[in-house]
Amino acid sequence: MPAVVLVGHEHACPACGPVTVTIGSAVMTIEGQPVARIGDTTDHGGVLENGDASWLIN
Repeated sequence: MPAVVLVGHEHACPACGPVTVTIGSAVMTIEGQPVARIGDTTDHGGVLENGDASWLIN
């Protein structure tokens, strides 16, 4: 997984293969794209489970 995942990036789901991140932070963006966080969702209804919990992004 890249150091930062943004809405629209592909994510490797172990059960489904590649999926796209659909939800991210409403306040933290990089180049206009919301930053994805642990618990945000993908286009197949899954949630992101891995990440760096030491960062707090609302």
